[in-house]
Amino acid sequence: HYSEGVREAVERWDDARVREIEELQNRTLHMEKTMKWWSDCTANWREKWGKVRNERNKSRDMCKSLQVQLDMTLKENSSLRSEREELKEDHERVLEELSHHRDLPEAVSNQQSPSVTSPHA
Repeated sequence: HYSEGVREAVERWDDARVREIEELQNRTLHMEKTMKWWSDCTANWREKWGKVRNERNKSRDMCKSLQVQLDMTLKENSSLRSEREELKEDHERVLEELSHHRDLPEAVSNQQSPSVTSPHA
């Protein structure tokens, strides 16, 4: 009976150890699955945020480029406005000179008329 009791105790101990090992294997498998899931999530997160970061950087570069173009366009616009004003002033001056030259023959003929028809003649 003694050896039978020892054998039963050993079998119970073996069964307990087998259950512990199975439980540890299940825990290990679950932990491995969890780690794989987190690893996949992290990789996906990095990929997505990498794309977002690249898109943000492209947008920043485009914004800088557009700002430079806007500045150049505004400068060109200002320069063209100044040039237009100068041309407008030149045009008005030329019109005034033309007007003066048109009036000149009349003034010349008016000045010559009195000398031609002088009271002394």
